[in-house]
Amino acid sequence: MTDTVPSIKQRRLEKQKLGRKRKWLRWLAVFALIAVATGAWFYHSMTEPAKLRRTAQQYLQTFFTADLSIDRVEFTFFGGIRLSGVTLADPCGAPDDEPLATCREMTLHHKPLHLLFGNLRFDSVDISGARLRAVFDDSSGHFNVQDLLAQNQFGGMKVADLPRVSTGNIDVEVVRRGSRSDTLVERLTLNILALPNPDGQAAYDVVWDASTDRLSKGTLRIDFDKKTIRDIDGGTPWLSVRAAALATEAAAPGARYWMDLLGLQGQFHAVDFALPMLPVVDERHHVSIQIEQAAISVPIDAIETKLPPKDRYLTWTDVAGTLQVGNNHAFLDFFGYWNNCLCRAKLQLSGTIDENTRPSDIGFVLDLEAKKFTLPRSDSATAPAESRLIASLPKLAKFYRHYDPHGQIDLSLSI
Repeated sequence: MTDTVPSIKQRRLEKQKLGRKRKWLRWLAVFALIAVATGAWFYHSMTEPAKLRRTAQQYLQTFFTADLSIDRVEFTFFGGIRLSGVTLADPCGAPDDEPLATCREMTLHHKPLHLLFGNLRFDSVDISGARLRAVFDDSSGHFNVQDLLAQNQFGGMKVADLPRVSTGNIDVEVVRRGSRSDTLVERLTLNILALPNPDGQAAYDVVWDASTDRLSKGTLRIDFDKKTIRDIDGGTPWLSVRAAALATEAAAPGARYWMDLLGLQGQFHAVDFALPMLPVVDERHHVSIQIEQAAISVPIDAIETKLPPKDRYLTWTDVAGTLQVGNNHAFLDFFGYWNNCLCRAKLQLSGTIDENTRPSDIGFVLDLEAKKFTLPRSDSATAPAESRLIASLPKLAKFYRHYDPHGQIDLSLSI
């Protein structure tokens, strides 16, 4: 009898424990079912095509000032959101409604776990089949891409909020828009990897490589707090003089007139620059440009401004060096061939310049060193460019009248 009572109590306790376990299991099953149902509801509501398109469009639109549209959206839980036919309108309004940029396919990568809690968060963006049309407008003096990014959205952002962006083979067209038509100036191919700044700033470090007539690569920083684009390494891609002049003008308004005045030809790329993201007029802004395989010519009077560069006497070929240009000055430091003689030259030009500026309005300093330099001739009939130079310098003209120098000399002078 004594053995039976404890066994009954023990079985009763075991039944109570089992009942409590079953009760907890039932509640857990209910909670799990609710969680799955909630997750499924969130998943369905977040991935419904119309909602998904709006979400993707609103997300991308926060980064740009121009209107953005998407043709088609496809969702995968682990592969991200695939967008097709992404178009960015030209904020300046193209006469032919040509968009600023198009993209064949873009993938927004999200964190799958966050989606179960109704939070669609993107951490990286992959772009392929993109085309960009960078237009310089003569009437405004700046590019349509300068104020493309919605900087107020970026400013103050945390690094975690900035997605990693990678692109492959962007076809870039540099276009000049005149009063009557658009003119294609340069075409290049770009690959870009934009990484959120590791120091915690609202900035991107952009690693790029480009293909024009030659390959180039570099790194620049887009700082949304300081509103600047700054060179870290490598400068800009190598560009033709026409494209480089437009880029220089956008950075320092008025600078392209110096490049026109100097009759520049060859390949150029900007180095060690810090450019404003918005078009501004500031005399402190300047651009340093590396030049190679270039030609430079300096008109000495109004007659020479109308002549092609090859007909000016102060003309250098096979030039390599640097050009620093701003809206009221230009400074060149280079090696090149002048009158078939290799020389080292430093040329400083200063003054207010526009399309109506005459050479006599420009401050001019030339320091020159050369070995076995052939002296210019003073005969205006056989050497008009040389005689114009001599006539433009009264002391030199007087020296030629008295002594008629000719032949080769080692030269070191400052004009």
